[in-house]
Amino acid sequence: MAATPSIWNELADIGAALAPAGEVLLWSCHAGADAEGRAFTGLLAEAIGARVVAPAGLVGNGAWHLDAANPPPLTPRAQAAYAH
Repeated sequence: MAATPSIWNELADIGAALAPAGEVLLWSCHAGADAEGRAFTGLLAEAIGARVVAPAGLVGNGAWHLDAANPPPLTPRAQAAYAH
């Protein structure tokens, strides 16, 4: 990943702002899919210094799960109203 030094510094600042066991949850469809997505989340985790969780598939329309420890970012009512 080609990035300017300032980007890496800003990502490190995000990591420093997290709680000790903090993590970054990417609620974006396919963000963790295939080798490219895994490389992206791996580099992001390295830069931030925290766990990064991202879906390999779609999010929304009943698929509001990253893993068991992380509840969806929307209320049940908002999830039901979400149009993908």
